[in-house]
Amino acid sequence: MAHSARLRVRSAIVCISDAILELRKPLTNSWNLILEATHVPTGVQVAIKIINKAKIEQKKMDHKVRREIFNLKRFRHPHIIKLYQVIETATDIYLVMEYIDGGELFDYIVQRGRRGY
Repeated sequence: MAHSARLRVRSAIVCISDAILELRKPLTNSWNLILEATHVPTGVQVAIKIINKAKIEQKKMDHKVRREIFNLKRFRHPHIIKLYQVIETATDIYLVMEYIDGGELFDYIVQRGRRGY
């Protein structure tokens, strides 16, 4: 569920809606900003994917992004990253997701080659 929210930054602590997050380092991604963070009240490590609304509208990808969010909200499987919260502001969409280290799956496949089953 999307929430209207204001982003307030104080040092490395960020409040988005009711979520208090301690930001650490940006992670690489092709066209979104992804930050490694900790949800302060629980200590759970998360990844925050920040999607600029103007950029996805310009690339005519807003429908695909909305579909990704819809699907991630519904899926609960050990091999699919969990979506904890969606926060929507006037300019951005913040996806607070399960943090998995090791980089992007695409990079892993390119480096090691595709595996047959």
